[in-house]
Amino acid sequence: MWKQLIAQVNGVMVDVVSGLVALGAAATTYYLKKGADKLKAETSHIQNKAQAQLMWQAIDRLEDTAEKVVTKTEQTAAGQLRQAVKDGKADRSKLLALGQKACNEILQTLEPDIVQVLSANLGDLQAYILSTVETQVKQLKDAKANLAG
Repeated sequence: MWKQLIAQVNGVMVDVVSGLVALGAAATTYYLKKGADKLKAETSHIQNKAQAQLMWQAIDRLEDTAEKVVTKTEQTAAGQLRQAVKDGKADRSKLLALGQKACNEILQTLEPDIVQVLSANLGDLQAYILSTVETQVKQLKDAKANLAG
């Protein structure tokens, strides 16, 4: 009888220990997965921050380049051409072509990795650069008007 009782207790103990081991394994798997998910989220956040910082650096580089190109263009041709258009001696399309020329110069000046980052994040890079050029032209005109006024 003792042997049967011990055999049954051993059987129950084996079942209980097996259940605890299975439960422990399930809990360990759960917490490992939860930890891995947290690590992935943190890594993604770091990558997103790095990507955002790279994007802002690219935009800063674009704006700096645009400012220099627009200033150079204003000093060499745009002012005279704008006056000629105003006086009816030149066609407005020449001013638009000058703006496109400035955009092309900016694209050629920027490093390929900067162009790649901007293209990947902005969509129509040409349109963005043209808008940046127009903004720079307006700022330059406003600055001149403030100096004159």
